[in-house]
Amino acid sequence: MFNNVDLTVSSYHTAWVAMVPSPNSLKDPFFPECLNWLLGLHFIESNLASATDEEQQSPVGFDIIFPSMIESAMNLDMNLPQQGSTLDAIFQRRGFEL
Repeated sequence: MFNNVDLTVSSYHTAWVAMVPSPNSLKDPFFPECLNWLLGLHFIESNLASATDEEQQSPVGFDIIFPSMIESAMNLDMNLPQQGSTLDAIFQRRGFEL
């Protein structure tokens, strides 16, 4: 049944799966390979500016959800690229949406 399934990689959805906590520790991911994939590709660093690009299409609710994901990562002391002006713009957009 699943022999001919064609799946594309979605960094956004992979990030959601990476946030599922381990049943053993809420601070550890249940699927660490998803987190490693995102960080290993330097996904956040290379794509952070596109989060504020007005021409970029994004999923419904992205301007509210994505900043919360960043805050969660920061609270876990993850080593995220600190691009101050871009992060400020992301959080500002969330403020406008709320």
